[in-house]
Amino acid sequence: MEKFIVTLLTITILSTGCGQINTFTKPKVILNSIDKTEEDCMSQNSSTAGMYECTLKAENAWEKEIERYIVQMKNITSKTDYKKIQISQKKWEMYRDSEFEVYDLIFPQGSMFKNISAGFKRNLIKQRALTLKSIYEILMTK
Repeated sequence: MEKFIVTLLTITILSTGCGQINTFTKPKVILNSIDKTEEDCMSQNSSTAGMYECTLKAENAWEKEIERYIVQMKNITSKTDYKKIQISQKKWEMYRDSEFEVYDLIFPQGSMFKNISAGFKRNLIKQRALTLKSIYEILMTK
């Protein structure tokens, strides 16, 4: 009887997949070219100073993306609409500067905290660039 129960439990476990080897593979993440460049840079410069420089380069690249989409929207919007975009951008820049002050406040001096702060700053700028990209793409469909 005991052998029967053990056999039954084994069959139940195997038939429900509990005994199977996990063949799930992590999906590939497709990185933006700026993210990829930063990741590659960090893999070659693993010191905190090197990582900081990589993040600053990425931040500058995202800033250029912001500028690029602002200019491109000028070409596809009316003067009135473009003025709204410019006003929005100026207000966002004030917000960005205010956030940067807070990041500098909560992350005291020190190389590791400097890197964390740089990452927060880069992410804020990146998000704005991606938002402007989406706005631009939507405007292009109109």
